[in-house]
Amino acid sequence: MFHLEVGNPTSLKFLEELVGLERATFKKNDSWADGELEQMSKKRNSIIVAARLVPDGKLCGYVLCTSTGLNVHVSKIAVRAEYRRQGIAKRLMQAVLRTAATQRRSCSSTLHVALDNEPAVQLYRRTTISRGAMLTR
Repeated sequence: MFHLEVGNPTSLKFLEELVGLERATFKKNDSWADGELEQMSKKRNSIIVAARLVPDGKLCGYVLCTSTGLNVHVSKIAVRAEYRRQGIAKRLMQAVLRTAATQRRSCSSTLHVALDNEPAVQLYRRTTISRGAMLTR
């Protein structure tokens, strides 16, 4: 069981949790743990939704987006390996898109994904991107 938190990181502890999850989730070349995550999260146009386990509050996932005009761009999404395939990423995506629509008046969304990352492609198809909007091989 988990719950979602919407907002920007306001504490050093939260930022440290995000960086720890980033390091645990991504290979060094794909990780934003060396400063890029902190820099992106502090921007006024960023939206972060975090998933925390109930009852201990451990961070198990997050999504970071940036809004520009009427568009929101999904920049990063991460879920700890041991909590994948439990609907966390789907709920994170739904929450961040709902937040962007209501708080930022976004009416479109974009993202980049490697087409060989089949779990991610399936997630995005179920939550945000229609088949016609995806690049094909």
